[in-house]
Amino acid sequence: MKRFGAWMAWLGGADPEVLQQVPSARGRFVQMAAVLLTTAGLAVVSMTFALHDGLKLSWFPAVFFGLLWGVVILNLDRFLVLSMGATRSTGHLLAIALPRLGMAIVLALVISTPLVLRVFQSDIAAEMHSTLLDNSRKQAIAEANTKEQQQANDLQQKIDGYQSVLNGHLPAAVTSPELDNARAKVHDLEARRDTAQQASDAAYEAWQCELYGAGVNCHNASDRNGPGPLAQAKEQEYGDKQGVLAAAKADLQNAVNAENQAEANVSRTQSTTLEQAQREARDKLPELQKQHSDLQASINARSN
Repeated sequence: MKRFGAWMAWLGGADPEVLQQVPSARGRFVQMAAVLLTTAGLAVVSMTFALHDGLKLSWFPAVFFGLLWGVVILNLDRFLVLSMGATRSTGHLLAIALPRLGMAIVLALVISTPLVLRVFQSDIAAEMHSTLLDNSRKQAIAEANTKEQQQANDLQQKIDGYQSVLNGHLPAAVTSPELDNARAKVHDLEARRDTAQQASDAAYEAWQCELYGAGVNCHNASDRNGPGPLAQAKEQEYGDKQGVLAAAKADLQNAVNAENQAEANVSRTQSTTLEQAQREARDKLPELQKQHSDLQASINARSN
């Protein structure tokens, strides 16, 4: 224990020969040695975390180099302690102290930064993740508005159109007056069918309100519920609306059949147009697909 105390005093900057003459000063030098060892220990921990977390080294080499770094920090700190000799000149003391203070600040930053990063690792990771997501959203918006991306979208639209033609679908421009009229009629009859359905539903609800007086929209019903004259009138009105609805559905079905027949006629009468469109698609698709692939690769490379 006495040898350890003497070594600690020596580490703290004491001169063993002088210390034998002034043994009461031993405690101050031992305390200084403890401070130096504490700083070196923190340096070991800091460098170990920095190598493991930053450079992804395994724990064994990280601890080994951390111990080496701790020895370096211990020697530098001891040098700072020993080099501060006693002086009575304020100017000389400042000239000695300021460079050593700067070195001490640098060492403090080097030691403390990895420890701070390790302590707040989860918070830093969450903030980085949020920042990356925000940057990713901004980049996606910026890329979607670029001229290259718009060109890629136009090429993809043309490719999809040609693929549809190769699958046997007529181009959208291929039509006939008969087909146009049939489609317009179907559209009108769908609106008529929907109106008739709403009227039928309203008549049925009014009939049920007269019978039972229950429901959300029964405020227009009479005070006397049951199968009376008003209920019979409402039932008759509901039957009339059902007849109108059935007629609308029948007309709509006939119009749909006519539309299908018109489409079939267009497909038969314009098979030549489809064949020409398919030949054009087979001729142009390879070049369009190559242009799209090259453009998309350029966009992806820049994005990465």
